[in-house]
Amino acid sequence: MRYDVLRDFDRTTSPRAALSRWDAQPDSLQPVGESQNFVYRFRDPAENVRYLRLTHDSHRTRPLV
Repeated sequence: MRYDVLRDFDRTTSPRAALSRWDAQPDSLQPVGESQNFVYRFRDPAENVRYLRLTHDSHRTRPLV
């Protein structure tokens, strides 16, 4: 993992921006882990637990996303 990615990742804005694309409860967002990915747990409107994984773009090309 590139250490500059870990250092420069905005742990407040980026996960919330990604979560806004899902039908989710924003206040339920909790960090779970951080290594080559940033993993967060959140709840959907039905109270189901879901996971959000954010990774550097060098791990996934745009067409794969």
